[in-house]
Order: sequence, then C-alpha cells, then structure tokens
Amino acid sequence: MRYPIIGTPGNETDGLAADVLGPVDVNAGGHRLSLQSSKIRCLAAILALNGGRPVSLSRLIDVLWTGAPPASAGKNVHQYVYRLRAMLARGGLAGRLAWQPAGYVLQLHPGELDLDRFETLTATGRRARDEGDLVAASAALTEALALWRADPLADVRDSGPLAEVAHALSERRMCVVEERIAIDLRLGRFGPLVPQLAVLVAEHPLRERLREYQMLALYGSGRRADALAAYHDCRSVLARDIGIDPGPALTVLLSRMLTDDETLTASPSPPSLSSR
Repeated sequence: MRYPIIGTPGNETDGLAADVLGPVDVNAGGHRLSLQSSKIRCLAAILALNGGRPVSLSRLIDVLWTGAPPASAGKNVHQYVYRLRAMLARGGLAGRLAWQPAGYVLQLHPGELDLDRFETLTATGRRARDEGDLVAASAALTEALALWRADPLADVRDSGPLAEVAHALSERRMCVVEERIAIDLRLGRFGPLVPQLAVLVAEHPLRERLREYQMLALYGSGRRADALAAYHDCRSVLARDIGIDPGPALTVLLSRMLTDDETLTASPSPPSLSSR
C-alpha cells in the first residue's frame, strides 16, 4: 500500500495560510498580513488554533492581557478584530472572520493551518508504521516535522494561555521526533542518527527515551564504548539534576550491550523497539 506524504497547504493565491509552528504568520489571498501589534498577533494565533470554532470574548481577553485586564478590554478586543478583519479584506477574505453568538470565529479550510497539516502527516506516518511500511512511515513523519520553523507560537509567549499551548505543542513535536527516530532505528539507519541525537540530547538531557536511542544509534554504528559512555553520562546527569537513577529501559539496554546482544541491531525491528 502507498501512503500520501505530501501536505495540503492553504492556497496562498485565493485562500488563507495560517502558521503557528514558529512565529505567528498569516497569509490572505497572497498577501502576508502585517502582524506588528502583539495584541493582534495573539488574536490571530488563538483564532487560528480554534479555526472554525468560536472563541468567546472572555477567552480572548484572557489571552490578550496578562493579569487584570483594563476596563475597556471588551471594547479593545472588538477594535483588534476590526483591524484584523481589515487586513484580511486586502486579500478578499474579510468574511472568514465573523461574529457568532458564542464568540468570534476564523473559518479555515482543511490544510490552511500548518498544525493541521502536521497532524495529518503524523497520522499518515503512524498508519504506515502500524501496517509495516517503515520507509513510508519515516518519510511522512519527517515531512511532518519539517513544518516546524522554530518554537511554536514563538512571538506570542508573553500570553500565559498561549505559552501553555506552546508548551503542549512542543511536547507533541518531541513525541513525534521520538517516534520517527524509533522507526529509523528499526530500519538500521544508525549512522545518520548519531549527530541528530547528539543535538537532541544536549537540548533535552533529562529525556531518557532520547538517551536510550542515542545508545542504540552509537552501538549500531559500531561505537560500543561511546554507547556505554552515553549511559554513564545520563546516569550522572540524572543523579545531579533530579536525584534519580536511570529507568529500567536504560539499565536493561546497558546489560544487553555489555553482553554484546546481537539482536540489538537486528533488522528491521530491534526487540527493544518492537513494542513501542
């Protein structure tokens, strides 16, 4: 079975393209919106994240103001919406932003939000993995991760609610990163993973799953001593920073490496990854 791995971005010549996997960016009818105001960026972000669903005035106020909002907050929100709609109008899309009894709603078509394309490609990759097509699975997840331009919502994190959303999105991305690495390990792509995992471990030194994968990539590349050193480095960092020892997965993996378990590098599915 073949799996589509190409995303479906919004048509930038006659539609909307809203990006939140990085700084907030909106393109309407081929015109990039000038989101220089932090309040309008926050407004565009929360409306895009809820594309097609109304966002109440009280929720918008919570997103746009940290702490106690001014007495004029409700009126100000309406003004920000008016300005955002005026920007959309320059691309012929003012009607995409409307008021409903439950709140303001930004209508987005399938594929116009980069987060939706990420989720679609992730689902495609997982389906391919579950059906045994590991090459297609890796390709789909790689394409999904390529949609991330930087930290999500990178320029609106002064908003507490959006900072929470950004944190959840970052964790979602890391889960997909780990899934793609696990698949590539099953495919025996050890060498290319070594430098990738070095960067990821430096960024997330307490994430034991990444440490496990780093050890496997090093071991599979014929670097047994480095794989064992990676375990001991992880143990030192965990003890120093949070006062715990490595979990069972890492300790079992260490034991198997010490006994030169040949099944660790078996293709296409090393036992330590087959149940993930």
